[in-house]
Amino acid sequence: MKYDVKWGDGCSDMFIEVKDGKPVLLDYEYDTERLHEMCGGRCYYASRSGASGAGYFNSLGSLIPLGSYRVDTVHNDSQHFLPVAPQWSGRGEGEILVAVPYVSHENDKSETLRSRPTVIKVGNKVIYTDFEANLMEVISLLLAGKDLPEECVVDGVSYNRRGHHTLRRTFTWLNDWGSSIEEEEVILEHYNLCSMNNPPSPWEFFRRELEKYQAGWTERIFQLLSVEQLENGTFVKTVKIDHVRYRGGILPGNPLETGDLTAGWQRVDDDVIVRFYDRSNEAHLVTYARADEAYGKLSQRLAAKMGEGEEFIPFVSAHNGEYVEYEMVVPKVLYLINPAAQQAEARRGLARKVRYDVTRRARLWVDQVNDQSLLEMIPDDLVVTFGDSLDAGNCRPGTEAFVAQYFPGQVQTTAGELKKHADNYNVMRIFRHLAATGRFDCKIKALPDDGLRRPRRRRHRPEEENTTSSFSENDDVVEE
Repeated sequence: MKYDVKWGDGCSDMFIEVKDGKPVLLDYEYDTERLHEMCGGRCYYASRSGASGAGYFNSLGSLIPLGSYRVDTVHNDSQHFLPVAPQWSGRGEGEILVAVPYVSHENDKSETLRSRPTVIKVGNKVIYTDFEANLMEVISLLLAGKDLPEECVVDGVSYNRRGHHTLRRTFTWLNDWGSSIEEEEVILEHYNLCSMNNPPSPWEFFRRELEKYQAGWTERIFQLLSVEQLENGTFVKTVKIDHVRYRGGILPGNPLETGDLTAGWQRVDDDVIVRFYDRSNEAHLVTYARADEAYGKLSQRLAAKMGEGEEFIPFVSAHNGEYVEYEMVVPKVLYLINPAAQQAEARRGLARKVRYDVTRRARLWVDQVNDQSLLEMIPDDLVVTFGDSLDAGNCRPGTEAFVAQYFPGQVQTTAGELKKHADNYNVMRIFRHLAATGRFDCKIKALPDDGLRRPRRRRHRPEEENTTSSFSENDDVVEE
């Protein structure tokens, strides 16, 4: 029976040859002739560049296949597990799975194999070995049902503080409908029998087993706390393993209300939490508020300017999530000298964020009105300042040029005077910003199709170029 083999697209078929009791890694891309001498068959295709090729073996013989491995990466991590031995007559502990580290796109794989552990999985055991030094020895001990050593001996050198460890973590399991919630304790037996100083976490090699505990979407403030809120309102801790979040132990309630914070956070006031980064010597502050309250207060005030409020308030108050938060990172010493001042600054930042969010939503509401209808609502005696133009999103050089041309020597004018230039898109931007911030009554009780539209950017005619080009059309304005 033929066994198809190939290399290309960043991958190559890999094999283990056991020679004098020691494993040898063979790569079909670089060890083509040697592999065909052992297994027969032929290589029937190779590209001119040598980047791809294909062939077949008549049989595998004594080779142990590892499958197609990525060989175009410099990130040397273990890829996938291959069963090298089934459960053996009850003498062993189960099927033995082996994952060999990634191999670089080079002929010599020895450096890669020495710098990362070869990982063995047997049931809930995960064992790190050195590919050349003790991989086959550990496999033989497992097959014989013998105890594994408590220390790592490589090339006659004994490595201490390794051996056997029992790892326990609590995860939360949900059924398919999310109605049944149960905590489960997962136990791993970890043997570090390799000579590497900083091997990866053993939990990384149980991704498939941990899939049922994987965390879903949660709002950002809970992510900061390493917490997830389930659909039925239950709160659970989250565990991050190899950049993936899993549900951990169940919490007694909302940690923002109970104070049962996680991930190193401390409550310093009813609406402020802090955590310290020892390595960077920084303090991370987060202040927060319930979104319905934070946005509701401001939208209620604007509603008096916008109409009855039945449609405006829910439109402007629309938000994603239960909380709105603002965070800042400051030197730890600055926080410790005057924590009250830093907390106050964080609260001001939260207030700015809420104002910006509400103004942005109110602007969408105002943008539904055509230019003429909006101009009729604006009182002629409304004072418009240089700062209003900047707040609306116009750039300073463009505003200065516009003022110098039409309002020389002035720092403010009236809406009546500014309406004379309403054919300028940037002037209308100012008026729409003033409406969205409640500077005048902009009554929009209902949204009929007639007379309402989203304003389009006006194209300037060539003869108007000198009067309008000084304004910058900066659409994305973010309040710092």
